[in-house]
Amino acid sequence: MQPNKNQPSTTKALRSVLSDPADFRRLADQFISETVANMDDFDGFREYFGGSMKALTVVNSDEIDLVAKSPIERIFLRSLLLAFLKNDGLGLLVHPTFNDAASEVADFRVTLERFREMKAWFKEHKPTNDIATFLDDEMGRGKMSAEERRYCDELIFKYYYVPLDGSYHMSLQPRFPNVVASGKTVRPDIYFWMPTRPDINVVVECDGFAFHSDKEAFTRDRQRDRALKARGYDVLRFSGSEIFNDPVNSAHELATYLWERAR
Repeated sequence: MQPNKNQPSTTKALRSVLSDPADFRRLADQFISETVANMDDFDGFREYFGGSMKALTVVNSDEIDLVAKSPIERIFLRSLLLAFLKNDGLGLLVHPTFNDAASEVADFRVTLERFREMKAWFKEHKPTNDIATFLDDEMGRGKMSAEERRYCDELIFKYYYVPLDGSYHMSLQPRFPNVVASGKTVRPDIYFWMPTRPDINVVVECDGFAFHSDKEAFTRDRQRDRALKARGYDVLRFSGSEIFNDPVNSAHELATYLWERAR
């Protein structure tokens, strides 16, 4: 989704679409269909890929509704999803974290590396026709629990059939208990990272319409930014007014920064 000089009526209509989950999914489906139509096809991959991206988009949109309480944030995040679908191909994946985003992401990288090792072993030894059957057999032999088996299904979908390990992941409302500013732990709006790139750590804050009106809040925000930067995080801020007035350009600006950062 490229930036443009939106007329007020067009921007208002877009905000309405981005605010409504069903309308957003219909628009996202159009973006995905356009992307898939331009792909080379082999063994029905285009159909599988398109279906996979539509399923992931539903999961992403639902997670946004669950976590992002501000309408401005939901508009911004959905506009960002569209920018990635339009220009990146593999899109953007919402990855929940709960208590300590940095530690949980580090643990996830270890889990994903073990999953890659299992994939390589399966490819070499081929104990069954497909990896799902092999994992079912392992669960039947008591080698893994039903919960572990369900988690493996998620990993297979996202990192076996669709290679999302090299794509941007974003964690919403992440907690960073080891980053402290003004005596409080830092909990920004969005944290962007890649499983295969530990050097990429980007935090984005979406300031409300009252931004700058409170000098103490302004100072606290700058203290938070410095605390994050001291820990190796890039920090970007977007105002509520610029997101509201031009969600497409705001999302495209952030997406472009992320793509350049990943080069």
